[in-house]
Amino acid sequence: MQAGVQQEGIPAETSREVSEPASGEQRLDGTSGSAVTGEHSATSTGGGATAGETPSVPASSGPATKVSSAEKAGSETLAPPETIALLLAGDAHRGKRLAAKCLACHRLDDRRKVGPGLKGVVGRRAGKMPDMKYSKALAEAQWIWDEPKLAEWVCNSKQAIRKLSGDDSATTKMPAQRICDPRDQSDLIAFLKSI
Repeated sequence: MQAGVQQEGIPAETSREVSEPASGEQRLDGTSGSAVTGEHSATSTGGGATAGETPSVPASSGPATKVSSAEKAGSETLAPPETIALLLAGDAHRGKRLAAKCLACHRLDDRRKVGPGLKGVVGRRAGKMPDMKYSKALAEAQWIWDEPKLAEWVCNSKQAIRKLSGDDSATTKMPAQRICDPRDQSDLIAFLKSI
């Protein structure tokens, strides 16, 4: 697919190229296949990062609202009301395309690959999937994966683990995915909720 071409109602700047299935890899439909190739822009509305840049999250003009209670030091998350509304109103069809890069390390069922299976991740207690070797911070996690926490995680998991665990030295194996645009986050989370 060429850059600038609109596909199935998705703005051209957010379209991704999908390669043909490679043997042994799972596709978004659950069959064998491969992950996404091509450009991996972090934004659909401009203002995000391109390859090699660090994306910035736009500042809110509205007041912050408490979206979850702290179960452990550092697990309290504040988000503006408009961000919460966006996270809850995602487009799962578009999110399916964004999730393609997740398949390099995750499966869409409840079985692990390098990372845990993604089925049921929204609402799951962090770091508790059986037969997974988690970092110390995730193994001791006391939070539930909700929309705001997942949005932070898919943007910068390295920063999110420190914030959510309350431990400045906490680590995770998951690389920062740089999905930082609120619309992209919302769509990806809507897809994760649908599987």
